[in-house]
Amino acid sequence: MTADHTSETTLIGQLCDADADRTLFITASGSAITAGQIREAAARLAPSLEGSADPLFVFTASAARMCSALLIAAQTGRKLILLPQAGASFCAEVAGLTPENSLGEFQSGSHQIELSSDIAADADLSGIRHAAPVLVIYTSGSSGNPKLIEKPISVLEAESRYWSKRFDSQFNWVCGSVSHQHIYGFLFRIGFPLLSGVIAADAAPLAWRALLESTRSRQPALIVSSPAHLTRIAAEEIDDVSGIGAILSSGGNLPTEAAHGAQALLGQLPIEIFGSTETGGVAWRQQTPEGNGIWTPLSGVQARCSESGTLQIVSDYIPDQAMIEMGDQVEIEPDGRFRHKGRADQIAKIEGKRVSLSRVSSKLTESPLVKEAAVIVTETQGRERLSAVLVPSDAGRAQLVSLGAFRFSRHLVKALSGMLEPAELPKRWRFLSDIPRNAQSKLSARMLADLFEGPRMLDILNAEIDQKENMEADLRFDADPAFPWFEGHFRDHPVLPGLSQVHMAVTAAEELWAVRPGTHSINRLKFNRVIQPNESILMKLKFNDTKKQLSFSFSTNGTAVASGTIG
Repeated sequence: MTADHTSETTLIGQLCDADADRTLFITASGSAITAGQIREAAARLAPSLEGSADPLFVFTASAARMCSALLIAAQTGRKLILLPQAGASFCAEVAGLTPENSLGEFQSGSHQIELSSDIAADADLSGIRHAAPVLVIYTSGSSGNPKLIEKPISVLEAESRYWSKRFDSQFNWVCGSVSHQHIYGFLFRIGFPLLSGVIAADAAPLAWRALLESTRSRQPALIVSSPAHLTRIAAEEIDDVSGIGAILSSGGNLPTEAAHGAQALLGQLPIEIFGSTETGGVAWRQQTPEGNGIWTPLSGVQARCSESGTLQIVSDYIPDQAMIEMGDQVEIEPDGRFRHKGRADQIAKIEGKRVSLSRVSSKLTESPLVKEAAVIVTETQGRERLSAVLVPSDAGRAQLVSLGAFRFSRHLVKALSGMLEPAELPKRWRFLSDIPRNAQSKLSARMLADLFEGPRMLDILNAEIDQKENMEADLRFDADPAFPWFEGHFRDHPVLPGLSQVHMAVTAAEELWAVRPGTHSINRLKFNRVIQPNESILMKLKFNDTKKQLSFSFSTNGTAVASGTIG
């Protein structure tokens, strides 16, 4: 393990100067990708993109191809915009995006970054080794619409150097589940490996089994993860964790229970990083008993509290070291560390009174029935209502199963009435196995609102529900011709697709009991006949909480239609 911490080291310089046969990344199949292959791909494509000052757009799942895109931006002198996704509907709303100025993997076509299969491929790009392209990165949009933030590559290099120095020679491998299209993933899946001399995974697998498998022959490993990933660890996916050297988490505060659960399963207490696209990394913590949840600013970061109680940052990782006021409420300790008290922008006016959404969320999680909570404001019939999305604890799930969603929510309101003012009590509730997060693992106001605005599965089915003990239920309903799943399957002879039946079973189980299968694996799947409009259907569900498996079956008039086990 080697590290280069000199201030002159740059990402473009490393990509231009590295020996042609130096392995920088390794694919999921185990193939090496060399510096020469990355340079050759850039040199081959760049001439067709010269002569324009318009920015380039890039989306690729490959870290190596992203490095080629960096070199192309350096060669052409064009800004490089990192898109958070490349779906057709999203791209249609991106101003200025065309197939002619896009690089990577787009549904509507783009310039493909093709890595040569010849491991000896190379190109001389020494003439651009001092180039400093500007990257443009999307914010998460957690509190509204995503914004575009310009990041000179020099500030990304500065933070990458900090982490390279901090983790000096500790790791032989970097892998993770986060996308390098966002700042956190870019720093740790591209910036840190290149500047510290550590080989990294080219792709970002989501399955823990695949991540751990990659650490077996290349250890110790730095795993770059997120709250969304660390709160969804299936114990059956975890076996040999000896290759893990450290685990990082960013994108939101990791619940204490999840942090300690990760430590129990993976052998490492996650290192959490607090920051934003605008600021880069700001502080870190580990939720040790003595740490008490306090955040420690990174070297090069000055944190202070504004008169309104929000966090102000001056940092080496902000262009021109400009002061940025973040939307986070904090308490600064005498030694410069701080406690995070929630988002300042989570203040709403309900029934004429100011309500802190962070306070309501905090009070909800104080209940032994609640594991995690998020609170937003939704509108129904012209009135704004406080709405809560909850992940029940084991005790809470037992009550949800016993009482049903409506009576369980009434029970929660009664229990909270002594801690919250009437205006602070949520009027609408959703109970889930996990709170949805966006691609950057952050809570998204839009995604949470969709839980209340869209029709629920149980409402669509309009089913007669017979709940039994231990998360078992029978749902009887008619296959309404207006079901959205009939559309397009097929025009003259509509049938209910098998995949839609699996979706109906999984979604109905979550709405009933706030559970989801531990994995996407489907076993003993059988489709005996098709379901047509107007047929009377019996859907039977049974969830095994120990194995995290959902068994389902569909039948009509006593005849088996489909069955299977998910998880």
